[in-house]
This record gives sequence, C-alpha cells and structure tokens, in this order.
Amino acid sequence: MLPSVTFLAKFSPAHRRTITASAIHLTPWQPSSPQAEHASLSMMADKCKSMDQLKQIHAQMIVTSRIHDTFAASRLLNFCALSASGDLNYALKLLEHTPMPNLFMWNTVIIAQASSSSPFEGLLLYADMRRRGVVPGKHTFPFVLKACSNMKSVRCCEQVHAHVFKFGLDSDLHVVSGLVRGYSVSGGIGDARRVFDELGNRNLSIWTTMICGCAQNDSAEEAIRLFDGMIADGFEPNEVILCSVLSACAQSACLVLGEQIHEYIEEKGMELDVILGTALVNMLLRTDHWLKQNSAFMD
Repeated sequence: MLPSVTFLAKFSPAHRRTITASAIHLTPWQPSSPQAEHASLSMMADKCKSMDQLKQIHAQMIVTSRIHDTFAASRLLNFCALSASGDLNYALKLLEHTPMPNLFMWNTVIIAQASSSSPFEGLLLYADMRRRGVVPGKHTFPFVLKACSNMKSVRCCEQVHAHVFKFGLDSDLHVVSGLVRGYSVSGGIGDARRVFDELGNRNLSIWTTMICGCAQNDSAEEAIRLFDGMIADGFEPNEVILCSVLSACAQSACLVLGEQIHEYIEEKGMELDVILGTALVNMLLRTDHWLKQNSAFMD
C-alpha cells in the first residue's frame, strides 16, 4: 500500500521531516536547497536495506513533492523491482503512479518481470510502454527477449525481432545476442543461425551464444563447425564455449577435437570447476581413456 498523503499532511513540514527521518534512523536535518534535498533523498533510496526503509523515504518524497521527479522515483523503483529485499508489486504501483515514467523505469520493471515466474507480464509491460509512446532503447530489447526466452516462444521472438528492425537496432551486438539466445532457447535454432549469419562484425559473446545454442539443441556438428569458424576468426575460446564444444564432441563422437580441447585446457592451466570438469569427463568417457578421466578428477 502506498503512503497516504492525507495522513502526512496533518503535520507541519518540519514535523514531517523529523518523523520520516527518525523512522529510518537518520538524524533530522535541514537541506540547504531543494537540489540538496533531492540529492539526499535519492542517495537514501540507493542505500535502502528493507521495504520499511523505502516506504519511509517514499513518504518523505511525497510530502516534499520530490516523487514527481522521475530520477528520484526511479531510485525507489529500482530497489523495489530488483533487490532481494524488494517488492515487485510495490514497484509496479510506483510505475503506475508516476505520470511520465522514463525509459530506465520501464526497463527496470520489464527485466524484473521477465526474470520472474510470470515472464509474459514483461511483454505486457513492453506493450504498455509502446502504447504510451515511449521509444525502446538498446537495453530494452535484451530484457524483452529474456521474457521470450523464459516463455520459450519463437513467435514472441519473431514479434520482438520485427521491432528491433523497426528501431534500427538489428546491428547492435547486445541486442543481436539477445535475439540469438531467445531463438535458440525457444528451439528456433534455424532462426538464431540466420540472425547470426546476417551480422557482419561478431564478438566473442555472439560466438558463445550461437555455439551454446547449437550444442543445447542437439546440433552438435553445427556447434563444432562454428567453433572452427570462431578459431579461424582469431578468437580464443572461453570456458563456456569449451563446455559446449566438449558436449558437442561427446554427442557426435568427435573425439579427436575433444582430446585437443583437453590438451588446450591443460596447456592454459585452466581450473576445472564443476561444469567444465563434468563436460570434460563426459567426453573422456566416450574415449575409454580412463587414465585421463581419473587425472582430470585428481587435479
């Protein structure tokens, strides 16, 4: 429930500041200017540890009219939506009561909903944002595509993809990586590959997303071909790629490459964490090289 303006209005301005400041264990003070008070409230919101503290700061913002400033409101919303101690429903109410939410506020609630148990709500928020005439940015689409991924909906990815083209972000690496991941997680590996192939300049993140997508969609041979292409382009594989390629090697019985990757890991002195170690052992099990398997575990 949002703080009541009527209740707080019964007190004098000085008394209201004392009440709200003491409630969150802060020493009451008189800011030297409206700008100083604005900055102070925003900093207080950034340092919140609980919803009780945030509600007191919210109340102070209301009685000092700072809540109408979108930057100050966005600090409150950020805590509510993304903090482990926050409250997503409260964040949505804040958004609803903000006359003109800025893009940062929309992005914040979209990613929060996309990561929740109701990712479709993230798509509804995006649709609401567009109805209000807010133009999405390059940080918006990866959040919306995360909702598509969590829903495993190729159709949703296609619709968002059309908007990516509409707003001229089809060459942005961050956005394209979200598209590739969205399609591949949703089972549309062919669509993911087309997006990948149309991109001229690729970075390691794009290669990683595409290779992992193929490995996870039982396209082991394609993952290995992409890995070869990545090496030819001069990129060094990271641990995530190595895990995916080792899995592809095990699936396709490409044991020579698997052993080469094993040697590469040893040469680089890479630490075998649980994920990489398990991928390596699964590949080695296919080769019948039990000594290498035991060595990998003992190291």
